[in-house]
Amino acid sequence: RRAGKNGTAAPAAFFSLRLAPDGSISSLATAGAEYAAIGFNALHLYDDKPGVYDAWDILPDYEEKEVPLTLLEPLRLTLLTPEIAEFTVAEGTEKSRITRVIRLFRDTTAVEVEVCADWHEEHKLLKVGFPTDLHVSSLVTDTSAGFIRRPLHKNTNWEQARFEVCSHKYFVLDAETRGIAVYNDGKYGVGVTKSGVSLSLLRSTERPDPTSDRGVHRFCYKIEPLRAHFSACFVPEKAAQYNSPLVFCDGLDLPAYLRQLVSHEIFDVAAVKRSEDGRRTIFRLVETKGQTGQIRLQRKGTLCHLLERPEKETQVLSYRPFEILTFSVDD
Repeated sequence: RRAGKNGTAAPAAFFSLRLAPDGSISSLATAGAEYAAIGFNALHLYDDKPGVYDAWDILPDYEEKEVPLTLLEPLRLTLLTPEIAEFTVAEGTEKSRITRVIRLFRDTTAVEVEVCADWHEEHKLLKVGFPTDLHVSSLVTDTSAGFIRRPLHKNTNWEQARFEVCSHKYFVLDAETRGIAVYNDGKYGVGVTKSGVSLSLLRSTERPDPTSDRGVHRFCYKIEPLRAHFSACFVPEKAAQYNSPLVFCDGLDLPAYLRQLVSHEIFDVAAVKRSEDGRRTIFRLVETKGQTGQIRLQRKGTLCHLLERPEKETQVLSYRPFEILTFSVDD
């Protein structure tokens, strides 16, 4: 059990999960709600021949050209401890082998998937799909400085053209009071089609590089059912931690003003650096939750623009949704 507020015991996270032999999730339920539809977390391989711009384009009808994957090793339990359980499954073709390790943890409802792909395909696209039983109203994808909310319907030509969109560290299938978050550590393409939302994992283009991406790849993604709005579930913070884990520095004593900026839950500290003139310390702060407010700092500093030229001295930082702030303090 995990510690709750004021030192009280909080109930441990609990959910039920049913895995298919191919590693897909046929049921993912928590608090009486079902999150997964048939084919959730299933791999899909497609022919991928976009034409002139081989390495840059994906055609909108790629789902009509699916290539079957062979189940090489059915799902099996490979590790079981009090803290973690691991299942391993392998699929592939005559040329490639994709092994997935599916991890369940004692203290969280998140499911992590580690992928090791020995990839030797030609003109193929590998995706993992996330069809859901939730009534999803929109797709939230993060950017370098916040997030974008997109509708999932295809009522206009613009919406029809968004069959593949970009995402940095996470995307959320948002059903307002519930949702599904998918964190990734380096896969940035998200498919939005009639069959649902998918994460693009690998391609094998031949122009400009005829051996593009051939070889062994290792990467992870994590799936988490959400029982509240995604910002209330700290999805942006979890995504940042997943991509940039904490590094322990023995004996490091941060100044109080730096601890205040780093620990503030609104800001993402994008950079801490010396100023171009070498006289000050520069903080690049990004508001990532779409909120407005202000914080009073423990130390007065100077608000600058992006070229680090001083604008005004202040001890109160006001911020607007998705604003990038440059703040400097003298040594």
